[in-house]
Amino acid sequence: MLALATSILYFPGLHGDFEFDDGPNIIDNEALKLEQLTLTNVLKVAMSGMSGPLGRSVSMVTFAGNYYLTGFDPFYFKLTNLLIHLFAGAGVYALARQLSLALGPESVTEKHELQAHQIALTATAIWLVHPLNVTSVLYVVQRMTSLSALFTFWAVALYIFGRRKTLDGKLGHGLFWMLTGLVPVSMLAIFSKENGALAPCLTFCVEVVVFRFAAPSKVLQLSLYGVFFTFLILAATLLILRFDQIYNYVINGYLQRDFSLADRLSTQPGVLLFYLRLLVLPSASAMGLYHDDFPVVTNFFESPQALFSALSIGALLVTGIFAIRRAPPLAFAILWYFVGHSMESTFLALEMVHEHRNYLPIVGPIFAASYYLWMVGAGVLSTKAKLAISGAIFVVFSGVTYVRSVQWSNLVDHAAIEAHNHPQSERANYQMGRVYFMLNANEKNPEMSKLADQYFERAAKLGSINIYPMAGRLQLAFKDRTPPPKHLVEEIARRLQFGRAWDANLSALNNLVNCQMTQYCRFTDEEMTSMLKAPLANAGFSPKARGAAHWLLGGYYAARLGDFQAAKPQFEAAVEAEPNRIEYRLELVRFYGVLQDLDAAEAQLKVARKLDTLGIQRNRLDEEAALLESARRAQLK
Repeated sequence: MLALATSILYFPGLHGDFEFDDGPNIIDNEALKLEQLTLTNVLKVAMSGMSGPLGRSVSMVTFAGNYYLTGFDPFYFKLTNLLIHLFAGAGVYALARQLSLALGPESVTEKHELQAHQIALTATAIWLVHPLNVTSVLYVVQRMTSLSALFTFWAVALYIFGRRKTLDGKLGHGLFWMLTGLVPVSMLAIFSKENGALAPCLTFCVEVVVFRFAAPSKVLQLSLYGVFFTFLILAATLLILRFDQIYNYVINGYLQRDFSLADRLSTQPGVLLFYLRLLVLPSASAMGLYHDDFPVVTNFFESPQALFSALSIGALLVTGIFAIRRAPPLAFAILWYFVGHSMESTFLALEMVHEHRNYLPIVGPIFAASYYLWMVGAGVLSTKAKLAISGAIFVVFSGVTYVRSVQWSNLVDHAAIEAHNHPQSERANYQMGRVYFMLNANEKNPEMSKLADQYFERAAKLGSINIYPMAGRLQLAFKDRTPPPKHLVEEIARRLQFGRAWDANLSALNNLVNCQMTQYCRFTDEEMTSMLKAPLANAGFSPKARGAAHWLLGGYYAARLGDFQAAKPQFEAAVEAEPNRIEYRLELVRFYGVLQDLDAAEAQLKVARKLDTLGIQRNRLDEEAALLESARRAQLK
């Protein structure tokens, strides 16, 4: 029944479109276009992820599976997300039930089994329909979040199940399930999204709060300490060995943001309280896909609100620690919530606010609320009263979720609602401009064109990094065959050269190149090359973005201007920037072939073969080798 109710709530939203980061991660990812189900193709898909340092291979394979079965139909991508959400709900039930039993007496009676079922069912029902989870279901790319959480729920549930078995004297059986949760299931979580690495940390919280390393024998107790100590040593070793890379990853991330590390750390306490408010009092108007309008704290000590937020978070953490012995469910709720947010709401250079980050953490508070509701003595609340309270919460949350689901069912309406609810959001305004741009493109309408330009202009004023709004205004003008504002080319070049080096701007630049090469844009070659050269003078761009910038400029020289000599150093610089990117080397092989520099082409091909350790590009490599061999024979004639 719960699955059916949840499906009904989400059904309108399944008819919506791809949005925001769905484009670069799914639609524009050529590797996801799985035409033949072979091991080589699946490995290629698994390694095609761009969103995190580990590639999120499990998630990428599921996206490719969607394409293989139904193409890029957003309905089936969202339907798959809904099914994952339901399976994650089963994981929440298993986790909550095992926790309830573990918190009860050693000897489990039918009464305790019933109470555990009631607590778990209530927690699962509330979690399944909570409005904070909407973006994790209907925003396709956030399948990464829901898959990672799904495996994390099961990892911790299996650990608790096994741990309870060890206390019952079934040592071998218990250790098997504990290690299954800690190793293979946790690995699936990690390779769905990197915050799956929190699974062992959350398991440790459960051990500290619920079991406190109690064991029937000293050997088992020492083994438990050894397991978590091993995880600690592995994490510390990784930190030490990869410290330079991790440090550079964190510091370089802020080169792409219009806020600093200090700003982020000052703002996040307020963000965590904002999430808690939405958890308890969800509001469709306060929620949204875009939260880039959230106020950033630039001076912590001059902001009373920031100081209050930090003190509140500190007080909650202290309460959680002191509650471990006196109120374990409360301690679990607090520690699970903060550990669940520890990766995405601390020092990493991520965007300030996203609702999908709550998919995993809110299980803690929801479980504790459900636990205390059902464990209240019969003299305080009757069973009917408890059912009425949980039912009322379920109905209210379901209503807000249904409203949001309907909003997501139509791209135009959703964009309008986001822009209305978040008028100071750069992204909401840009998306509204983009929608009007598409409407105007489908059927010429001066009013639509005017509105698109107004929203693009507003988005450009609200942000200082993004070039998408200016690129949108330029493409709109060319589409309408009107003279584009000349200052926009200069502003784009300025932001690319002197602004924060946001890698995503290279996608906007690529769109302009494609528009110039194959569509309706009419930049002068001087204007186009000035924009393409600009990011090369920005020291903040990552090697990946720098390589892309060199490749774009080289491609323009070669394909548009026919200047192969100017293109050559750009292509070579792209390979130098990303030496392990096999696609660049393969294209360079083809380019050297066109220049008849066969020795250089074969040298690049040789390196490319070494890089293709899994044989993913073997067919392409063999094709290029055959072409070079044919060119060699032609030279000898």
